Amino acid sequence: MPSAAAAPPAASRLSRFGFPEIRGSGNFLLASLIQGTGNGLLLAFQLVYFTATTAMSAVAVGTALTLSRLLTLPAPAVVGPLMDRYGARRVVIVGNALCAVAFFSFLFVENSWQVVATGVAVQFGTAMFWTANSALVSLAAHQGDRTRWFGLIRVIRNVGLGVGGAVAALATSTSGTAGLRVLVIGCALSYAVAGVLIATWHPREKGQGAAGAHGAEQTPKASYRLVLRDHVYLRLVAVNVVFVLAAMVLSFLLAIYVVDALSAPTWLVGVLLIVNSALVIGGQSVATRLIERHPLTKVIAVASALDALAFGIYALLDGMPQGAVIAGLFLGMIIFTAGEILASPGLGELSVALAPPHALGRYLAVFQLSWTLGMALAPWLFTTLLSAGPRTPWLVLCALSVIAIPAVRGLPRQLAPQGEPAGQDAVPSGAAG
Repeated sequence: MPSAAAAPPAASRLSRFGFPEIRGSGNFLLASLIQGTGNGLLLAFQLVYFTATTAMSAVAVGTALTLSRLLTLPAPAVVGPLMDRYGARRVVIVGNALCAVAFFSFLFVENSWQVVATGVAVQFGTAMFWTANSALVSLAAHQGDRTRWFGLIRVIRNVGLGVGGAVAALATSTSGTAGLRVLVIGCALSYAVAGVLIATWHPREKGQGAAGAHGAEQTPKASYRLVLRDHVYLRLVAVNVVFVLAAMVLSFLLAIYVVDALSAPTWLVGVLLIVNSALVIGGQSVATRLIERHPLTKVIAVASALDALAFGIYALLDGMPQGAVIAGLFLGMIIFTAGEILASPGLGELSVALAPPHALGRYLAVFQLSWTLGMALAPWLFTTLLSAGPRTPWLVLCALSVIAIPAVRGLPRQLAPQGEPAGQDAVPSGAAG
């Protein structure tokens, strides 16, 4: 069948706007919103929290947080076999519990080794969630609407991040250190509540369909060797690294480029980020509805072309008049966000559809490694490229995005049906709630 999703059952009046059928998955949606809000509470304030509540310097805290991330880089590889053995839902529940305990432990941190220890716990729990999240989407999805689910979950998490970020900004501006401690408690509680919601969510029973795009009469043993021999999936992982680096522009490159290289006002960065979030929240589901009749590989290739165009525009802004700089920044952000909206659901869908169900955990673990690798690489890569000139990182990102286009087009256009089982978590439909 075509890689694009067939239209879901007409049970939902919102389906025309790109929303999936959500009956029976209210707990999953609410958990995603609450967890996204919790992430927003501390997203930009971990470094601030530890420097304000301990005697450590910003350098010491930053070093400890970086070390905790480096120590947990292999975490997805550990999580994959756990998913294949115990199912995605149990992995997410344990990961949320671990994050809840770890964030609550922030209240008692006094020195660097404690920052590292709690940071490792947070990063490992987060790896458990993100590695298994795509499989949870498959558990929630009805036949044919998995791509829509990836789009919806992305919108919900963006809403949560925005709400959490607004609350965090208010708390830190009015309550100082006490406000920071409240944020930590709120973040810990959000993970605990989200874990309970997932534990009490009962996905519908799904039929035992074919083993993804790799269906075979005899199912091979699940192992990482199976993934590493799958050159098609490894191509997808390589393509995703390019999109991860593109996504990291918002966190590690945009602000320093706008303020230092273009001498634009700092507030402009915040406005650009608001534009990005607003477009994602308002346009993701509609865009998913419009593109679902097209092959996912074509849609992702178009997204990569849009990224290349946006980065090319940003590379040209250095030395331009201020009016042209501001117009170019907004134009580039709109084009970049359009690419982000097109690529994200399709990449999530391919990460599941190209994996055999019996080894889905290991496959998604390798896919998640593209995120951990890209996120770890981005700060060093962008700052190093910036030292060679303000246009250099944008030109490199533009070139990578162009290279990704034929790589994406080389992926299979025929995929497994959407909504097939994604682990050992489904229960009889009568228990769905």
